[in-house]
Formats: sequence, C-alpha cells, structure tokens
Amino acid sequence: MLLTVKCASDKVRKLSQAVLRKPQKEERKERVSMRNVKFQADLAPTDDIVLNSLMETLEVRSKADFLAKAMELMNWAVKEKKRGHRIVTIDDQGDVIRELITPELERVAPEFELPYEPTTWTLQEVQSFGDKASGEKSKPTSHLVRAMNRR
Repeated sequence: MLLTVKCASDKVRKLSQAVLRKPQKEERKERVSMRNVKFQADLAPTDDIVLNSLMETLEVRSKADFLAKAMELMNWAVKEKKRGHRIVTIDDQGDVIRELITPELERVAPEFELPYEPTTWTLQEVQSFGDKASGEKSKPTSHLVRAMNRR
C-alpha cells in the first residue's frame, strides 16, 4: 500500500512514499532475522551442575543471559589473542600465576609462540617412556571412550 503525501516538491513526495510504503518480502525477512534465536544444548549431568553453580555464583537469572556473558568473555579473549596478548592470572605483585591456553584460542593466533617450559628427564624416565611407547598398545579407558563419543 502506498500513501501519497501532497508536497510542493516531487522529490519530497517520492521520499515520503518510500518511507511510508509497505515493506517488501526481502525486507520482512531481514526484520525477522533480527529476532532472538532459539538455542538448545544437550549437557552432561556434571556440566549442568557446573552451569547452575556458575549461574548462582554470578547471580545470572537465565541460561540465555549466561550464554551472552560467556560469549562476551570469549569474544574478548579472541580479540586479545589476535593482538598477540596473553591471558593470565597475576598476583598482587604482578607475577604471573597461571596462563589460559586452549587449543581454540591458540588457533586464533597461530603465529604467536606458545609458552615453552623446558623439561629435564632422568635416564630412568627416558627408559620408562621408551618402554611404554614401544610396548603393547593399551585399550582406551571407559572415560576416554565416553569423552570421544560426546564429540
């Protein structure tokens, strides 16, 4: 439906018609996509307990709000990694206590080096490792099988 507004200028009339006209099908689709999106996730019982505990600790009322906050945090972490920054916990003196390293975040900025921790092995540890590496393959544990099935 077009509404015509009487104006002195044709230019103003056309502009008013464009503003007051009924949205086209494509425009309606765009508007529909701006609505909230439903999200459903299947969580392991232990993950559900952790989720509810975090929600209580953080005083977040809904899982949607929690997801939004988690996304904000991950978005910040990704931006920091892209800048080449590290995500660390520091103590009151400014000493690094712990660094957050996840495969997902490391994929964001692979050109930056991972922290390196030199390892010194005793002869006994090297021999033990060699025996295990060249020995008979062990069967996967039930915990590993469950973890792989969840992927």
